[in-house]
Amino acid sequence: MADFAEYVRERNKTLYDYISLRILKGDRSIIKAAAESEGRSINEYIVNAINEHEQHKSADYTPVRHKLEKKRP
Repeated sequence: MADFAEYVRERNKTLYDYISLRILKGDRSIIKAAAESEGRSINEYIVNAINEHEQHKSADYTPVRHKLEKKRP
């Protein structure tokens, strides 16, 4: 099982960048509730919000999810 956990850690290091986000106390529960109301995780909710924002700014914007799907084997 440790081998699988190591595999997952290495795979995540290869596929994902990590960011730390600071928000005001209490805002996490608001974001979590909004995400759950859409059937999403907090991460999916935030990434989707970024994609939608960028899509409105630029007609040739490629959503983050599409970039990720291209990397998957």
